[in-house]
Amino acid sequence: MVPAEQSRQTIRELAYRVAEAAQGRENLQRERLWRDSNNLSKPERLPVFCDFYDTWPEVLPRSVVVTEDPLHADVEYRLRQILCKCDLGDDDVVEPWFEIEAITNLGKERGVYLWGLPVGQIHSKERGWLYDNPPLHGEKDLERIVLPSLQFDEKATKERESEVDDLIGDILPIKITLGRADRQWAKFHSWAAALCGLENLYIYMMEKPEFVHGLMRTMTEGIMGLMDECEQRNILSLNNYGRYACAGLPQADFDGNHIRFKDIWGRGESQELDCVSPSMYQEFLFQYQLPVLKRFGITNYGCCEDLTHKIEIVKTIPNLRLFICSAWTDLQKVVSVLADDYAIEWRQKSSDIIYAEDLKKARHDLERGLQVAKGCHIQVVLDSIMTLGGHPNRLKEWVNLAKELGAKYV
Repeated sequence: MVPAEQSRQTIRELAYRVAEAAQGRENLQRERLWRDSNNLSKPERLPVFCDFYDTWPEVLPRSVVVTEDPLHADVEYRLRQILCKCDLGDDDVVEPWFEIEAITNLGKERGVYLWGLPVGQIHSKERGWLYDNPPLHGEKDLERIVLPSLQFDEKATKERESEVDDLIGDILPIKITLGRADRQWAKFHSWAAALCGLENLYIYMMEKPEFVHGLMRTMTEGIMGLMDECEQRNILSLNNYGRYACAGLPQADFDGNHIRFKDIWGRGESQELDCVSPSMYQEFLFQYQLPVLKRFGITNYGCCEDLTHKIEIVKTIPNLRLFICSAWTDLQKVVSVLADDYAIEWRQKSSDIIYAEDLKKARHDLERGLQVAKGCHIQVVLDSIMTLGGHPNRLKEWVNLAKELGAKYV
């Protein structure tokens, strides 16, 4: 590690580079692509996004960090990540601020402790990870659930903000956010799978339907109350920027200070219930997600699940703006149902791109899909990448290909 003053200067130099990138002409053009797409207008080119996801240890090992102080080291690494994404050349937008996550109980991994019940995990080579000894098995167990309340450590958050502000705040203003909590509000399926066990949950929907409905009602009550508390504590932050730049947020009556859920984007998906029928999906999940999603100003829906036969249900979300079409969802069906009334985030199958000898098939698949979706508001995304598979330049190659075809089929 280098001396403290030298590492501090290194971090500030990185912050200057990020600030310069945020003000660059290309960065402003990238945000305009997303804004036009999300506003259902025609962009100059289809926006392209590639997420390094779990490949960061290969792309940017933590060993590049020269700072010893843990908080400063985290700031340094995140600044390096931003600059690394700039080098990738996709349409990720560099924001002219630095985000610090508020210290709360929100947005944590799997969110299972949100309900007062610990959930263990076991791992196997054959089946990946499984939930170990899930705590819920029937209606009597619902009494064990503790409805969540906001645990916001304001003092610790302000101390963290002050320290980072002292480090780089004169270069990049500090913005407090809830981090990954935006993915949390409608994840009843994920919590239910953790609390019951995924295989058990599928069985319970058939053999103990009232138990599953009781669980979903309990979680809906808990989340709606938690959302009320977040609004009352004024802990929310606007998220209509970057890939989610759009008109219409915050609402016209926004007072400039008190942020409500109707002033921000929401998010919903249904991965753990991918294999259930549309009717069971609507009965056991969607009807409980809907009141939560309605509280947002605009929302998106979908992730890695196959929504081919559930598009009509998802379409009933009144504030839906962006439909996420996974690599397993039939793009032709999505286009036929949604047409140009919604933006469509079309996700590519990362394994087909990472492990291929070249991108000939990727080009063919992209061209075929973009021909199908010609005239729609398409966003081309490569996500959920677990490894570079020995192809360190593959992501940049794919980005260049996607941008080339995004200009051709806009």
